[in-house]
This record gives sequence, structure tokens and C-alpha cells, in this order.
Amino acid sequence: MNLSETVRHWASRLQHAAAAARERNLLRTELADLAARGELDRALTEVGLTRAQLPTLVKNFPDACHLLTRMMGRLGIDAETVEPIASMHEVVWRCTACAARRRCAAWLDHPDDEGWRSFCPNAETFEEALARRGCAGEGVGTRPAC
Repeated sequence: MNLSETVRHWASRLQHAAAAARERNLLRTELADLAARGELDRALTEVGLTRAQLPTLVKNFPDACHLLTRMMGRLGIDAETVEPIASMHEVVWRCTACAARRRCAAWLDHPDDEGWRSFCPNAETFEEALARRGCAGEGVGTRPAC
């Protein structure tokens, strides 16, 4: 990578980090507003979360959401395919709490056929979703699984 490419790469990463920080701050503000109005617990219950999960949610927002969207797109599955197997709340939370976000992002940038299965906390759910669609055993590479 030459100097110009390196500068562009890091400028892009800094822009992404700044945008993510803005989104996290907005989330914190919205959560504080819900708490001030006495509506936080009800809102958390509606999305299947607890107050104890908020630090993890805020820390990993919005990157986990972007990774989940990319992963499901790469595999060629959507919420309709997943919902009979697991609630999307569960799938989103597993992604949000995942410790393999860097590995996930690296795989999404340079996928191989099987790699995601070894680190994705939603692998079992996604495998079942693919099987329901008749795609079990299909490789993913750079295209949807089926």
C-alpha cells in the first residue's frame, strides 16, 4: 500500500469511528430520555433486553448491527428465514455480545466458504436457516449461499 492509499484507508477508518461514536452518543441520549420519562424498562422489555445488558449494547452499537446485516446478506438469509428458528432479538443480541467482531469483519471483507461457522455465535441458527432453504453445504464465497 503506498502512502496515498494508507492515508485514504486511515481517513476512512477515522470517519467510520467518528460516525459510530455519534450514533452511540445518540443511543445514550435516547436511553437517558426513556429513563427520565420512566419508560426505559418497558422499552427494554419490548426488545428483550435488561438494564444489565445496556453497557454491552452501547459499547458495540452500531458496529454489531452493521456486521449482522452484512453477514446475513452474505449468506443470503433474512429475518423471515431466521424467525421460525430464533427470534431476531436473540440473533441481534448474540451478535451484539459477540467477542469475535474483528474476526467477523475480516471474514466479511475476505470470505471463505467455511470460516464463519467457527466464530459466529449465530452459526447454528444460520445453518438451520440455510438448511430450511435447501442450501446446507453450499459455499458462500463472495455470493449468497444459494
